[in-house]
Amino acid sequence: MTVKAFNQAFGGNPNSRNYRPGEDAVLSREGGLAYKLNELEAATQLVMLGLIKSSFYCTEAEQLAHSKEVWERVIKLAERDEDTACYLAQLVSYGREMGGMKFQPTLGLVYLSTLSNKRWFRLAFPHVIKTPKDAFDFMELARKANIRKGLGRAVKRELNDYLCKLRTYHVRRYAGKLRDIVSVVRPATASGTIADMHLGFIMKGNPGDIGELYDLQKVRECLQKGIVDGEVLALIQEHGMQLEELKSYFGTISDDQRREVFKAMIPGLSIMSLIQNLVTIERTFSGDKSTLDCMYLTPEIIRMVRSRLGDVEAFRWSRMLPFTPMIAAKVTHVPEWKAALETLVDEGCKAMLDPEKVKGKSIRINVDTSGSMQGRIVAGNERKGGPTVNIAEFVGVMGSALYQAMPENCSIWAIASNYKRVPVRTLSASKLGKAIMNTPVGHGTYFEQCMTGNVATGAPTWDFRTGQEVVTSWKHAPEAAYKGEDVYILLTDGMQVDNLEKAWAEAKKPEGARLIIWDVEALGTRISRRPDVVYLRGYSAEMLGVVRQILETGADQMAQIREYRI
Repeated sequence: MTVKAFNQAFGGNPNSRNYRPGEDAVLSREGGLAYKLNELEAATQLVMLGLIKSSFYCTEAEQLAHSKEVWERVIKLAERDEDTACYLAQLVSYGREMGGMKFQPTLGLVYLSTLSNKRWFRLAFPHVIKTPKDAFDFMELARKANIRKGLGRAVKRELNDYLCKLRTYHVRRYAGKLRDIVSVVRPATASGTIADMHLGFIMKGNPGDIGELYDLQKVRECLQKGIVDGEVLALIQEHGMQLEELKSYFGTISDDQRREVFKAMIPGLSIMSLIQNLVTIERTFSGDKSTLDCMYLTPEIIRMVRSRLGDVEAFRWSRMLPFTPMIAAKVTHVPEWKAALETLVDEGCKAMLDPEKVKGKSIRINVDTSGSMQGRIVAGNERKGGPTVNIAEFVGVMGSALYQAMPENCSIWAIASNYKRVPVRTLSASKLGKAIMNTPVGHGTYFEQCMTGNVATGAPTWDFRTGQEVVTSWKHAPEAAYKGEDVYILLTDGMQVDNLEKAWAEAKKPEGARLIIWDVEALGTRISRRPDVVYLRGYSAEMLGVVRQILETGADQMAQIREYRI
């Protein structure tokens, strides 16, 4: 569609009635007005949302091609412009530490390493590479993704420094990944140092003088011999040995012995490992693996796991994405654990918001429940046919967390072909999220309803030519119209049929009013260019804290990224 056609189709003005969309205007995939992203906007969207695969609109291959295109464009700009290079270093650091993302920040770090000025790569490296798995993934991308020729001295130097500063805990957990890195980087360490002993353990299994490595070897040797006694169990507890360190040695011990090992291991498991291995624990304590009868799962073990799952601070410290416990709640067969996981999501999300900071503001939260929001977020054992969390489930939980933190002068609505207020009861965030998703509003994407109050009536018809629902009948519902709220929040993939920008521009708003678009899919466009339309992107519970900052300061996410210290 041409710009002229846009002007004829959409008219109206974000700021005045004579406005014309401009050369960056495009049609969304549903036919509504959207805008192309510039290089930095596209990179930001990619880093913060690079987790959805095979979504409603894009295949995995299309997303990978889009990812390559975005990074190649923006890194060329960064080579010429130091401000851009600085922003990219801040972006990949923010994406990893605040956004909880891994692949795209790591990929971006590889691209940063190709710049002539290595300063930004060096500054970002420790913020992105948190674990040996991160380092391994980075090395493999640098070697094999056709981004750069070989590793080069700057990359090897950072990997070498990383290997020399390893924590013993990481040496224990990731010896296999580290062995591959050491084989390529070949770091030089002084004889007798901690780093040298770490390398000896990684490459030869020699614990040196490091007590916990010696004890780990002792436990492994005992398990190989089929010995599980009090000393073995005490060492497992003392060092908080993880499942990854011991599971390859379980083949030589009995089922009863394995259960004793798990009892000793559970109190020291990281909360991430505990949540990801709940089914493994259930299988271990079941008499019949096919039915998961959990006949050996004692009240003591149930209480122990439930207590660990209630550690909100550990959840926040882990920077775990909320859908990890959401997946676990779907797969566990233990009611107490399922309830604990739902509470963990609730409390972990609500802890990111401070109701005192938004007192006196009127807020409306709109959650897009259209058909395109059924795209899956990659989590769990998706490739093995396991359960996943779709986008709609995630935004439902986030929307309900926002509501529960701001119940005063706050309402929550579901929007698709129709637009309805969600009846609010005393529900957990996860249950309220389900209530939002179950609100019958069809499957289309008509956003103007939330401003004008002109809502769809009757059942939409299906246009087989376009593969879309089409609304042909409308009525005015005064209760649904915009009522001058200070803050409008829309959680969406941004694929609207109509022109929300125009409707927002023409609404009578109080001074300082903001429309916050929480974007949950990286499709390379945005709904509005207006300065009072603020974008937020990401899946981490930390993003709820960013919402709070937006409400307090009015600064959008990209401005906050520019302030991120590296």
